[in-house]
Amino acid sequence: MQTKRQAVFDQHLVKVLVDIVSMFPLGSLVKLNNNEIGRVIRPVASTPPAR
Repeated sequence: MQTKRQAVFDQHLVKVLVDIVSMFPLGSLVKLNNNEIGRVIRPVASTPPAR
């Protein structure tokens, strides 16, 4: 029988990885479609990474 293992990652390294592969890194200011300014607070899982 297999057991599930929960991986524990260094939160700083996770943030660095997300910043590297995201089109808009966490904390970035972005202009929205309605011309308002927003701040990126988390990546959207359905959006492919920029490259």
